[in-house]
Amino acid sequence: MEENKNTYMEESLWEVEHFLTQESINLELLSKEQIDNMAYHYYKNYYYYEMDNEYALRAAVSVVLDENDIVIEGFELWIP
Repeated sequence: MEENKNTYMEESLWEVEHFLTQESINLELLSKEQIDNMAYHYYKNYYYYEMDNEYALRAAVSVVLDENDIVIEGFELWIP
C-alpha cells in the first residue's frame, strides 16, 4: 500500500509542477516544501475527494498560496 501511495505522490508532484509551468508560475518563487504541500493537497483533492483534475490542481495551488500569503499576478485563487 505504501508503494502505491508513493507512486501517487510522485505523480501528484509531477501534475503540480506541470500545472505551475502551464500557469506561467515561476517555480523559483516557491520553496520545495510549498510545492510538496501543493502535491499533497492535489493528491487528497483528486484521489479522495474525486475532484476534476483541473479543479483539484487549482484548489491545491490556491490553498498553499493563500496559506503563505503569496500573490501571483495573473493567477486567480480558487478555494472550494
